[in-house]
Amino acid sequence: MVIYEIDDEYIKRVLSFFKIFSLKEGIPLNFYAKRFEKDKFEKKTLFLNEEFKICEKDINNLNFFQYSIILSLNPEFEKEHHKEISEYLKKIKIHQFNPFLPSFLASDKFKIIKKLERYGINVPEAILIEFKYRKKLKEKVEEFISLIQKDAFYIQPNYGTEGKQTYFFTKNQIIENFDFFIETILSILPEQPVIIKEKRGNVYYFKEEEKILGYRDVVLRFFIFEYNKKIFSNWCFFEISPNEKLPITSPYQGGRILNFNDIKNNLYYRVGGNFYRFNLTEIHKKQIIYEVQKIFKLFNNNLKEKLRIGGMDILLETDGKNIKTIFLELNPRPSGLDKLDLF
Repeated sequence: MVIYEIDDEYIKRVLSFFKIFSLKEGIPLNFYAKRFEKDKFEKKTLFLNEEFKICEKDINNLNFFQYSIILSLNPEFEKEHHKEISEYLKKIKIHQFNPFLPSFLASDKFKIIKKLERYGINVPEAILIEFKYRKKLKEKVEEFISLIQKDAFYIQPNYGTEGKQTYFFTKNQIIENFDFFIETILSILPEQPVIIKEKRGNVYYFKEEEKILGYRDVVLRFFIFEYNKKIFSNWCFFEISPNEKLPITSPYQGGRILNFNDIKNNLYYRVGGNFYRFNLTEIHKKQIIYEVQKIFKLFNNNLKEKLRIGGMDILLETDGKNIKTIFLELNPRPSGLDKLDLF
């Protein structure tokens, strides 16, 4: 059962993806979607028939379902509604692929970076700025920026997804206009903590027909689904930034989503100020999938309730031959499912 609050059309496409996914991966599951609205579930249930057409039926008894996936909640009440739905599903004994507690943990960008860092996973250097310590904000930021030997940084809310309130600054921009950098942090801080992260990754997208846009940053989003103790993680898409001056890949900020066939002949890696063509081989792909699964297992390590579904964002660093996977974020209510393709 896919539970959602908003965007029927997106959920219909998600049902199509899940049907294709289950057929290709040999998973014996049928997926239905029910809307959660005004503190209750609608009777109307969406599903895909054998002809891949969206159909509707009324299902009042939730015991009809064995498993549940919570997606596409109202962003304004996402945390509260996920908790409410999750607790109700627990009472009626429906297994959850993304229960509230591990989902809430996954949403904490800083905490997950620090947990995975302890296990030796490659992550960006980061600091967390909390409202109660705002009086020491300038000193903390100055110390972090001076210690990190990187040329650029991101500011973003510690909770939240899809690039909202995410800002990019070069180190020179921070030094030249430090007060503006601090003001940007303070614009987010009353609502929630702010995470500052170094920029990582040296793999870019460049297309001759779009050379005016330059070498654009590339992020890989992997879909991870665990069923019967087997992890499926070979579905993904690539996000590219709008241009080389704005290295934020989220479509919310003008980024684009491409699949592997769209991107494979247009990848480059950077060494110093030079760019070289990069061939992402089958060996590389197997290594990346292995690393994604490893990170997912380490995230779940020592948790009483496990996360069984998610969207993981990673970066790549390479010398042209060897590759390194850099973990960015784990989204427990993954978006963009209708854009996924086999990697």
